[in-house]
Amino acid sequence: MNIGKLEINGIKCDNPVCNYVEEGVSVDDYSKWLNRPCLCCGDNLLTEADFIAIQDLMAVVEDLNKNAPTNNIDEQRLSTKLLMNGKGSFKIKNITLL
Repeated sequence: MNIGKLEINGIKCDNPVCNYVEEGVSVDDYSKWLNRPCLCCGDNLLTEADFIAIQDLMAVVEDLNKNAPTNNIDEQRLSTKLLMNGKGSFKIKNITLL
């Protein structure tokens, strides 16, 4: 049993005055979006720093699932949204218990 699971998808422009969002992008396709300009404002849609941060986060969860003890884990899960900032860090928003 995995203790963590990531569901990562979508691309959103980091420019605060731009509303461009592409929800249908899979994390498996993020390399295709790396350093691409926003279709609305021209800013970078996925910076190298954010791309590396996502890969690092996925590696941490994979490592936890491989190495953490799974006994006595309750079934409570949570959902959250991570907002990337183009500099490789993120804010956690909308934490919800499932």
